[in-house]
Amino acid sequence: MSPHDLRPLKRGYDREPAVEEEIRLLASLPETEFWRRMTLQDYREPDCPRLESMVYFIRLFESRSQSETAWKIVEFLTTRIGRTIVKKLKASVRCSEDQREELHDALITKLYTEWMSLDAGHEFWEVRFWVCLDRNLMDVMKKFRQHDQKIVSLAPLNDEMEEDPINRLPDTGPDPLSEVEIGLALASLAEPYRTTIYLHVIEQWTEEQIARYFNKTSRTVRNYLARAKACLREWYRERTEQE
Repeated sequence: MSPHDLRPLKRGYDREPAVEEEIRLLASLPETEFWRRMTLQDYREPDCPRLESMVYFIRLFESRSQSETAWKIVEFLTTRIGRTIVKKLKASVRCSEDQREELHDALITKLYTEWMSLDAGHEFWEVRFWVCLDRNLMDVMKKFRQHDQKIVSLAPLNDEMEEDPINRLPDTGPDPLSEVEIGLALASLAEPYRTTIYLHVIEQWTEEQIARYFNKTSRTVRNYLARAKACLREWYRERTEQE
């Protein structure tokens, strides 16, 4: 990738020179080496990419309509910062373990939305990742306190609180229109998110049961559910606009 090919930031921000250099290097690597580096978790490894660089490629692939490729990096990035998020939450809020887990999931959903967004307002992630993370954590904490210690599980944490898209899925039953709408909503999801949301909402499986089904951890299942809800939210928004 030559210097003029580097996607510019729209708001006049400047990436660190080391970040720009790393982005160009990563873009020039063979695909297998690129993905090997994306999976690295230890910051001390010399090939471990900077978090700002990972966000750059998330947004780059999303801009090319390669959402599934972008989400692969999202999952690597989420795993990489997972322990830090848990530590920050434990140090910042006094609540039950269940509340903390819901708070964690709400934060992750918010991060997913911002990393995948092509809006210029979210490009500062490519400049100062940890500053952005702390800002989002403070936003989540503010919402937490404003709701009298009651966390809305996986709700979008912005000024315009939206209904959880899962609540919009019609009840199963004899109504063929309900079945059609459920089918359309589920069809909009890629795997493994489609199966996860189906098992959780329609079949009423627990997160632990779904984790055993996929041979994954419960935390991964919660991430799948967060991703599915984010996709359904967008699907319902587009559907409403079309109507």
